[in-house]
Order: sequence, then structure tokens, then C-alpha cells
Amino acid sequence: MTRSLFRAPIFSPLGFVRWAIVTSIPFAIAQLAGWRQYTSILSLTIPEGTPGQLAAWYAGFYLIAYVAFTLIAPTLLIAAGIYALILSAFRASSPGKP
Repeated sequence: MTRSLFRAPIFSPLGFVRWAIVTSIPFAIAQLAGWRQYTSILSLTIPEGTPGQLAAWYAGFYLIAYVAFTLIAPTLLIAAGIYALILSAFRASSPGKP
């Protein structure tokens, strides 16, 4: 399954699942690194002991990863499911092809 996941074409159900996983990885890294606290920079509050520019980079990375994880990854998974249903419907409706 993993091998077929990495060899799947981009515009296929498995390709969409692969990209959903790929867009989830940066969020997991940012979450494990504890960069969520740096989003306080949006309210102009810099965490103590952290330079302002570094906090801004951490917050920016976390926010981009969060948007990708909450908007793009679920959309790709839904698209993969719909695409798989459409493909299976076309396979079932075309007689003579296995």
C-alpha cells in the first residue's frame, strides 16, 4: 500500500491522499516543536526570551501549516473519496472491461 501510494499519479485518488499526508507533515512538525505559542504575535505579544523576528517566523510557519492542515488536507481527502466513487461507477457501467 505504501509503495503504491508513493507511485500514484498526482491526479488520482491515491495521489490526493498522498498530498493530504504531505500537507499534514509540516503541521505535525510545528505542533510537536511547540510553535503554537508563537501565534500570540498576532496580538502583538512576543513570548518572553524569544527575539521578535524569530517569533514571527515561527508564527508564520505555524499559521501556514495550520491552514494547510485544516483546509487543504480535508479537501484533498474528500476529493479522493469522490474521485474514487466516480471511477468505480465508470468501471461498473462499462461492460467488458475488468
